[in-house]
Amino acid sequence: MPPAEKAIGKLTGRERIERAFRFELSDHVACFEQLVYSTVASDLMGRTMHTGGGCLQRAYAEAWLEGGEAAWRELSRRVFEDIVALHRELGFDMVRPVSETAIRPTRKMDERSYVVENADGTATRHVFNEASQTFTTWQEETPSLDDVRRQVESLEDALPDYSPRIEDYAIYQRYAEALPDLAMCASGVTMAIPMRSPYLELTALEPELIERYIEVQTEMILKRIPLLKQAGATVALGGGDLASGKGPVYSPATFRRIMLPRFRRIVEACREQGMPYIFRTDGWLWPLMDMIFGEIGSEGYGEIDAAAGMDLGEVRAKFPNLVFWGNVPCGTLLIHGTPEQVRGFARECVEKTGGGRGLILGSSNCLAHGTPAENVLAMLEARDL
Repeated sequence: MPPAEKAIGKLTGRERIERAFRFELSDHVACFEQLVYSTVASDLMGRTMHTGGGCLQRAYAEAWLEGGEAAWRELSRRVFEDIVALHRELGFDMVRPVSETAIRPTRKMDERSYVVENADGTATRHVFNEASQTFTTWQEETPSLDDVRRQVESLEDALPDYSPRIEDYAIYQRYAEALPDLAMCASGVTMAIPMRSPYLELTALEPELIERYIEVQTEMILKRIPLLKQAGATVALGGGDLASGKGPVYSPATFRRIMLPRFRRIVEACREQGMPYIFRTDGWLWPLMDMIFGEIGSEGYGEIDAAAGMDLGEVRAKFPNLVFWGNVPCGTLLIHGTPEQVRGFARECVEKTGGGRGLILGSSNCLAHGTPAENVLAMLEARDL
């Protein structure tokens, strides 16, 4: 049989993503990354790039301290241009807009620590890790049960006034104009119980409180979905981390009670807008698979943690109508493997999906700091099979 590209002809990225959700072959397998660390993008492009990760968050913090609003806006312009250039160079078929969510610090404590002084008189410390290029909020103490109760009450009090506007998603419209041939995924549709104390303990001790917490998230997401569609989003990149390599961090019964009915509302709302929903999470997910991809009806499964034992062939056998995004191990193979090993794994992903039917090729989470450029290119070579 002649190669697919001769029979089908040149397609746009948007068309490849659409065909993936219809389980149709394209001129080559669709590909997408939700995040490329700035350090990796710089290696790929041969120049300094600002595209994502903790290194980008730190760059925003430094820009704010050094030049205020003008420097912040200049970096924001550069981020947009760099992400557009990277997608054009690598031939990605879908883009995830990067919003300006970085901190605006008041001062630095040292070369790696930044302080934000809050309106209530408290201060928050943020720390940059040079080795991993991550930027995290420093917590000296674990939140108490009362802290979580106050948080939930505050969110509930604020919900009636939460009214997102189309102007809030102007960044989507900018990406749509710059990359008109690409599909665009909606952020802001993820939902999760934080995978830390005391939230996990509260799923057993006070499930009603956690249910209220998730209900607020659900209502906020439902308000965003029509606006995301209006702004140009074509696919909803949702889900939320809830598992480790050993399995879900809370029981299937908890998921059924608290998460399932609310995720179902979100997935149905996205479907009404014509946006297929990709449920993305790391970890070994089998105990929840029937609920997520059967009862909730999520059209896609994203990240797909091969290092935790999530094999594309096994998942496809169980869920033949499920679209996949990801699976090439980002924390192990992509960083430490050879190009030949990466290329071979990516080709197995294509083979296990019948030549890439219902597959959006990509890493199991992101192209993290330390990923060699040659391994990224080796992964992308597999799309041309």
